[in-house]
Amino acid sequence: FPRIVDACASYLAEALHPENCVGILHLADVHSLESLKSKVYAYIIQNFSQVVDHDEILELPADVLVNLLQHDDLGVTEEEQVFDVVMHWVRARQDERIAQLPHVLTHVRLPLLDPWYFVEKVEGDPLIRQCAEVFPLLQEARIYHLSGKE
Repeated sequence: FPRIVDACASYLAEALHPENCVGILHLADVHSLESLKSKVYAYIIQNFSQVVDHDEILELPADVLVNLLQHDDLGVTEEEQVFDVVMHWVRARQDERIAQLPHVLTHVRLPLLDPWYFVEKVEGDPLIRQCAEVFPLLQEARIYHLSGKE
């Protein structure tokens, strides 16, 4: 039934929306629909700021979230959105995801955060404060902020 599968995959690719794209990505992954999977990845990257407004983003596995965050053309207007998504994702299943925080946080460009946001929201976050593994990332961002962004 390859033609039926292709027709269904094409339909799903045309039906992508910020509130359903994570579910379609999961479906494409489970059924090894690589073409659909790449289209969904591209859609999520391009529309990231709208996709994160829906709780479906919280269902992404850590490796998929990291893969998305690594893209230079991630559709966000400011890096603060990326940090907020990561922290929301961790808090959604805090007991099992807190150990992944250092790895996922390495893909947030902390030096690009507004310095006041960095001090108030990042350094002041209780989860960040209790996770010693992220201190080198924080130190790197502090040095960048203090160096005058050279």
